Parts: sequence; structure tokens; C-alpha cells
Amino acid sequence: MLVVSVATAVVLSCAPGVHAQPATTSPAPTAGDRCPALFVIGVQGPDETSPGADPGADTGMLGSVFAPLLTRTGDRLVRRIYVPYRTDAAAPSSATTGTAPQPLSGGPGRPEMVASAVAATVADVAAAAAGVLGECPSTLLASVGYAEGARVISEFARQVGAGRDPALRPERVA
Repeated sequence: MLVVSVATAVVLSCAPGVHAQPATTSPAPTAGDRCPALFVIGVQGPDETSPGADPGADTGMLGSVFAPLLTRTGDRLVRRIYVPYRTDAAAPSSATTGTAPQPLSGGPGRPEMVASAVAATVADVAAAAAGVLGECPSTLLASVGYAEGARVISEFARQVGAGRDPALRPERVA
């Protein structure tokens, strides 16, 4: 597993078998499509995405990286999706706190909320990766995170490198 720091808050990693988040994911290649050589999964920070965001829309910091790349390469060589950072997994429920759930702001003092959001988003990235590799077994995978999304990608890369999921083999990572 290769992890390269691209800027202070951006992580580029190679992780095997990345599949889109269930129900809200996008254009993962299908068997009838021509599979790309490289499929990239991006995770923005919570300030640059939302749970219902279009997984194929180039927005925020990562959009400024992917849009020019796709313009130059076309979707037959490289494809990408964005998996939303799961702030919904981090918000405490009103049943446990007696108050309305609050979205994760990334502020200090709530490490259990951040850990919950990261774990939920890592699971979504892993599901996306597995889906891509299921449809396109010869496609290589890469993942990129920005802000809190970089922490997600770092954890995803660690798990793939440790062989925690047999569907996500480290050799499928670019």
C-alpha cells in the first residue's frame, strides 16, 4: 500500500478494490462498459460534501484535481467517484443526549464522534472499492482524501495493506 502526502491535508493512497458507497454512489464501471485502467475514489472533508452529494460531481479541492485530469485522460483511462464523509454517523442521537443531533464540525473534544464518522466512511470506501473490482477485476485502484477525508483514506489504506478484507487485495492498488 502506497500513501503519498500531497499537501498538508491531502493524502493519496493506493488501495485495492474500491467500490462506491451503497445507494448514493455513482458511475462505477459495469460489465458492459469498458473498464478504465485506473479508478480513483475521493473523500472530501465534511465542509466540501454532503450525504446526498452527486458522487460524480467535481467540486471542492478534489474537484480541482480530478476535473483537469479527466479532461486530459478521458473516462476510458481514468474514472473517479466521490464517497461522502459520513457526518451523519458522527452525530449523537437525541435519544442518548436529550437534544437534537448536531452535525460533525470537526471540532476538538469529540474524538468518539470523529472516530465514528471515519469508521463509517471507511466502510463506504471499502464497499465502493469492492464494487469496482467486482465489475472490473483488472482495473487498478487509487484513493485520495482532503481534510478529514485524508484521515479516512489513510485508515482505508492501512486496512487494505493489513489484508483485512480478502476482496481488497493490495496488489490491485496503483
